[in-house]
Amino acid sequence: MGNFPSPKELATLDENFLAKRCNLGYRASRILRLAQGVVEGRIDLRQIEEDSREASLSNYMKLNEQLGEIYGFGPFTRANVLMCLGFYHVIPSDSETLRHLNQVHKKKSTIKNIQQDIERIYGKYEPFQFLVYWYASSVDFFQFCLWTSFLSNYVSVLGQKYGPFMKNDLER
Repeated sequence: MGNFPSPKELATLDENFLAKRCNLGYRASRILRLAQGVVEGRIDLRQIEEDSREASLSNYMKLNEQLGEIYGFGPFTRANVLMCLGFYHVIPSDSETLRHLNQVHKKKSTIKNIQQDIERIYGKYEPFQFLVYWYASSVDFFQFCLWTSFLSNYVSVLGQKYGPFMKNDLER
């Protein structure tokens, strides 16, 4: 097995080759544009990573805006990238999220109401909503109940000690 290609290596690939070889379809052009942006210095991945070190709403919003300037980075992609950078309070929603809510929580969510259902179910675990969502996907119901009970108490104690995560930023 080889390493994942660098942006420089990706930027030199033919779009059709990348699309077919990796079964990427329309995403191939977006990946190539991303790689070219990194190579040409228009996208600074190190700066994005550096900017992600502080977990605050204002920092999240700044990063979300920066990522939104990258071609092909819609709300779902941005939420996933930000989750990988340590911002776990947003659960990206797509058809897999709908399946999860139905299977794990017996919710018949739709694209129109999915964010409301996510907030109702996972909002109490702020700032760890995505981690709880992910954990619920990988364990049985009994383990999930035990873990979320522990986490609810933990988040409650943190909230008393430090205040609600990022809610202070919202009130400013």
